[in-house]
Amino acid sequence: SGGSICPTLVLSDLAQGNLASLLALLSELTRGTSRIAQLDARHDTERQDTLLTWAARHGQAEAVRLLLEGGASVGATTGGGA
Repeated sequence: SGGSICPTLVLSDLAQGNLASLLALLSELTRGTSRIAQLDARHDTERQDTLLTWAARHGQAEAVRLLLEGGASVGATTGGGA
């Protein structure tokens, strides 16, 4: 299980404004709860960012838009919830 796109690669690409790996990740993830869980996962950054908060902190507006359209949650936390 698990995709072939490494989240660490996506984070490093996003920091440089490269959306290629993000687009590959989004196309690889299937729709549904597991997709949302993967999009909202916390990563091993200094602030335990999600892809969305990381993209926002790096000023990547296009990446933010793609993530929101892809189903990422604005208020994602480590807990459960809607």
